[in-house]
Amino acid sequence: MTEEPPEVSGLGHRESQIARDYASGESYQQIADRLCLAPSTVRTHLAAIYRKLGVSSKLDLRDRLGAGALHGGSLRDRN
Repeated sequence: MTEEPPEVSGLGHRESQIARDYASGESYQQIADRLCLAPSTVRTHLAAIYRKLGVSSKLDLRDRLGAGALHGGSLRDRN
């Protein structure tokens, strides 16, 4: 079992997954489709993630997570 990076240790598994995917450039809809969630659920998770990590933008989230925590791809704000 791999450990979460320290920056996301306060997040649950699903929150960490959504945070990394969103910071990597996926849209709410792409994340929702892949995880079988409603886009509004993804938005709710992201609001909690932003609050827990003390960030206010996708770029802040990416910086907080660090490049090593992201699964690749470019950062593009698609929303």
